[in-house]
Amino acid sequence: MAVVAAIGLYSAFDVTPGEYREGEHYLSLVGGESDADGPIVITEFFSYGCVHCRNFDPQIEAWKTDLPEGAELARSPVSFNAIWRMYAKMYYMAEELDVMDRVHDRLFADIHDRNRTITSEEQIRKFFVGVGVAENRVARSMRSPAVARKVSSAEALARAVGVRSVPTLMIGTKYIIPVGDVGRLKSLAIADHLIEKEMSARESPESQSPEASEADTTE
Repeated sequence: MAVVAAIGLYSAFDVTPGEYREGEHYLSLVGGESDADGPIVITEFFSYGCVHCRNFDPQIEAWKTDLPEGAELARSPVSFNAIWRMYAKMYYMAEELDVMDRVHDRLFADIHDRNRTITSEEQIRKFFVGVGVAENRVARSMRSPAVARKVSSAEALARAVGVRSVPTLMIGTKYIIPVGDVGRLKSLAIADHLIEKEMSARESPESQSPEASEADTTE
């Protein structure tokens, strides 16, 4: 995901009419722009080591099933410490190994319900073997340059937008919702509001390029 320069600086001067107010319920990212041609991506910054993320997960999983066409959820694991960096690596390993459906809930449960902390590559290996992945595939994925790059990119994105706590939601690359400040369920309602705001902006005549407007006039 491309991030524009200075996107980590927050702007909270304008107030949106209605229930949700900028600076109170969400923050705008200075210079942040969503791709007008692509989907509106809602990014959840999270960690498997975060109990609040664990509690939020069933709610956001249910919420994402009702996202409107043209909007989609993505996750970006944060690495606030060395252990959380291992969890971020496991997230991208699960993607690469195509076993996210077997890993996501189980890793949350192992850490928070069974009090298991994963602090070594051997424990990572045992975890993935335990969900049915062949040892040779696990070994390759643990040393995968693609996985390492994704972990580093996720860290850079979190720094760029100023994520200081999780879970945090980002709408496109324009808005940040601090879930812990506004509450889990309310954060999803705010996300709905901002998604609708973005979709309305895309549909407005002002959002069309000069070339598109000229083509419309010609027709």
